[in-house]
Amino acid sequence: MIQQKLEPYEIYCDGSCKGNGAKLALGAWAYCILFDNSLVRKDCGGIPQTTNQRMELTAALEAIKGALELTKYSKGNTYNIYSDSAYLINCYSQGWYIGWEQNGWRNAAKQEVKNQDLWIQLLPFFKNKNFHFFKVKGHSTNHYNNFVDKMAQDAAKQFEKKGLSYGGTPIWEIEELKQYVQS
Repeated sequence: MIQQKLEPYEIYCDGSCKGNGAKLALGAWAYCILFDNSLVRKDCGGIPQTTNQRMELTAALEAIKGALELTKYSKGNTYNIYSDSAYLINCYSQGWYIGWEQNGWRNAAKQEVKNQDLWIQLLPFFKNKNFHFFKVKGHSTNHYNNFVDKMAQDAAKQFEKKGLSYGGTPIWEIEELKQYVQS
């Protein structure tokens, strides 16, 4: 019996932060998931007092969570995750996380690794052969990367404009962002 290979889920994710690293910084994340060249899910959200790097990692985590919910955690699916974040992709492709784990979550400069809480959540997916991470050039010709970039930028602007934060008005109740939330 021949096993039919499932098409991979193509996932694009991006993070944004207005006032990066400042006390009143407002961050946002966004993702979209495609299967068989069709958009099957998209979402975005925001978090206050954060950094762009945290939003890039959060975008990947939220995208993975969305994909796993979509596929009902079934086995055999593959997931190709695309990001313009060198921070995320280099950690995966260059194996930074291996040294971090071996060195008690210290980097090459012997300093504590930043965003450790998010990296720890990403590690099982870095180590899983069904998840693959790819770098795409930001602000370029990739339609879906540009799409999630705009979603994240728009979400950050709306949070800034309305003074919203994570735990405030749910993203799906913000009129300007409803277009991005899967029904």
